[in-house]
Amino acid sequence: VEGNPALSLAEEARGRVLVIVAARDPLEGVAFRWKTQWNENAKAYAYPVTAPEMSHNEVIAWDGPVGERPPVAFALLRDAGETPRVALRLDWMRERLGEAGVPMREIRSEGLSPVARILSLVMLGDLASTYLAISRGVDPTPIASIDRLKRSMRQGGVA
Repeated sequence: VEGNPALSLAEEARGRVLVIVAARDPLEGVAFRWKTQWNENAKAYAYPVTAPEMSHNEVIAWDGPVGERPPVAFALLRDAGETPRVALRLDWMRERLGEAGVPMREIRSEGLSPVARILSLVMLGDLASTYLAISRGVDPTPIASIDRLKRSMRQGGVA
């Protein structure tokens, strides 16, 4: 696990809903990709949220009763190109989640160009979702529910 951030993220998030926090630009699309890969490959729940919303309304949920909190793990996606305002929000959220005792991983993009940094995070999310599937004994390739939906759509004449 040490030295393999995708595997350690998968292990930390196992049995939890993964909440992927990202700034609106340029990482909002990456967060959505992580959610879809988590759903499809690992057959697990995840959802993306943007930093402005997470640090405004959604963070208030963490003021609720500790015993009623859902089992979640947070992934804070960070990028060298984030604005100082976004950086302050994400830093504050990291501290707040730490105080609340919530599993949280800060993940920084790597690379010299914006495209390289985005792709570094996409690849990490893809790998982590596959590691989670394997650790849960789930085959990441079948998409039975999607196949059933497509058949139903064809039978209904709206394929």
